[in-house]
Amino acid sequence: FSCSKDTPPSFLVSISSGVGGSVDTTGGEYGEGSTVTVKATPDAEYEFVSWSNGSTDNPLVLTVSSNQTITATFQKKKYSLSVVAKGNGSVKEELVSAGRGDYSSGSVVKLTAVPDTGYYFTGWSGDVTGTDNPIDITIGSEKNITATFEILVLDLEVTVNGEGQVSQAIVEGTGTENQNRSTTTQYEYGTIVELTPTPSDGMAFISWSGDYIGEEDPLQLTMTESTSIEANFDYELLIKVVGKWKIKKKTQDRSRWSLYSIIFRRNYSYTINTSRGQVRGNFKVKSNSEIDLVGYGRLSSVDLTKNTTTNTWGNFRFRISVPGEEVEEEEVATEVDNNYKPVVNEETGETVERTYVPDDNFEQALIDLGYDDTLDDYVNTENIKTIENLDVSGKNITDLTGVE
Repeated sequence: FSCSKDTPPSFLVSISSGVGGSVDTTGGEYGEGSTVTVKATPDAEYEFVSWSNGSTDNPLVLTVSSNQTITATFQKKKYSLSVVAKGNGSVKEELVSAGRGDYSSGSVVKLTAVPDTGYYFTGWSGDVTGTDNPIDITIGSEKNITATFEILVLDLEVTVNGEGQVSQAIVEGTGTENQNRSTTTQYEYGTIVELTPTPSDGMAFISWSGDYIGEEDPLQLTMTESTSIEANFDYELLIKVVGKWKIKKKTQDRSRWSLYSIIFRRNYSYTINTSRGQVRGNFKVKSNSEIDLVGYGRLSSVDLTKNTTTNTWGNFRFRISVPGEEVEEEEVATEVDNNYKPVVNEETGETVERTYVPDDNFEQALIDLGYDDTLDDYVNTENIKTIENLDVSGKNITDLTGVE
């Protein structure tokens, strides 16, 4: 500030700019009442915000009446980033550098497409294209980006082993129904497909194998991944003889060889109890009247009678040949053992043999000795098959069925 007798007083005006721009004058000394015009110019990707005196006018006109210090304030431009998820999924925004929401110019934003379960990411569209995931976006303008998701389409391959066919029907979802014998069909994720096996004449459906193991008929599959499954058919004799059969009349010479019982399982394994011990192995059904006990013997002239009331098979009759035991074409008649109730391990599909123990006191004794865990008239055969000596005295046992 300065003045003389005839000259109006003068004042110092100081003008500057903050980061991101400049001003066209830095000010100086001006007489009282004079005006000063100053313009703020932002740098690239910046914008003028205001002056330190609170004014947002640009250019700014100042009337000098006192010493003043004026600063122009600038900020980086902000741009909106609009990200839309098309389909079932979401997009994660991760700021790599600078602002948030409406992003400052120069910000780097990482976008990660996250599909929902059963969907997959197909690509970006709008201001960004491509299929890379994740992607880094440098903000320099407003951007509109769409992430597209589509439902997974999965293959169901059904292979038929033996004589029969499998029909496919949609219970819930989307795909293509068909009646083909052996086929690959595509279904959307989550579709429930019902597979119905139909055997040819004289044949029977036995089991499913491949990516699914079981015996359900029909079978309902929920498609969560591409699946290859096999439908296995064989002679219907297999289904008829599955179970445990007790010999009704033992005509064989006991000093030489005698058959007590025989077990056939759906997994093609058998167990024969004879006077000389137990024989285990696998079998093949050669026809609806012949079974090959692989490496041991053969059943021929096989015949069974169906109980139309219970829809079960009984009166199992056959001729048996066992070369190693010098048994040739001996006639055998059996009856079904209704107490034979194996269970199937749901995880492995394997048959778990169980031994019938009707005496509760006897089974409780086996539980106490660690051979069983549930009082249900059955003990897992595997747990007791090696027992040679068993002290169960004083247990009030009246029936030792199960230790024959």
